[in-house]
Amino acid sequence: MIISHKHKFVYAAIPKTASLSIKTALPPPEYKPYGNHVKLSAISHLFKSNRWDLDAGKGSMDQYFTFLSYRNPWAMVVSCYEYVMARPHHPAYELYSPLTFEEHVKENIFYRGYIFNRTNRTGYGVDEQDRPLYDFILKTETFSRDWKYICKKIGIDYKPPKKRNVTKHPHYSEYYSEETKNIVAKAYRKEVEYFRYKFI
Repeated sequence: MIISHKHKFVYAAIPKTASLSIKTALPPPEYKPYGNHVKLSAISHLFKSNRWDLDAGKGSMDQYFTFLSYRNPWAMVVSCYEYVMARPHHPAYELYSPLTFEEHVKENIFYRGYIFNRTNRTGYGVDEQDRPLYDFILKTETFSRDWKYICKKIGIDYKPPKKRNVTKHPHYSEYYSEETKNIVAKAYRKEVEYFRYKFI
């Protein structure tokens, strides 16, 4: 999560959606983030609790350009899995490591207690009534075009971000059976329909 009062923007970072690359390319925040991955609804409450909405130099969150990033759900699930499996120190390693990818999709995709799951992800950009709190969503599939738009909106020079936290693995399509492909499609149905994602 990054809040810039100078450039009037809020970025809500969703795991494994190029969030680290984006955060390091953005101007340093004047407000120290209290978490890497924070929902926009929580950030909205932060504006009120810090009384920024009453500060003429800051204002309420709806006066800021708010954005988040997203990617193809089938690719994202693979990336999350491989990211954890390559890091034995990761807090989710014990949950993931005994399972094959097939088992992981069947058992963990709806597990509510972990940040990499689908339930937590869909809530990043909406309020308690599922109303959008964002102005823009950067898609990793159209990263260059979308990043240029963001730079223009927040008034910074365009510079392609460096890729960070890249997880190397075969193409995501090689991981799925027909069953697990359909499980992910069902879990991320709203995102698949909204962004017109396809399994390729």
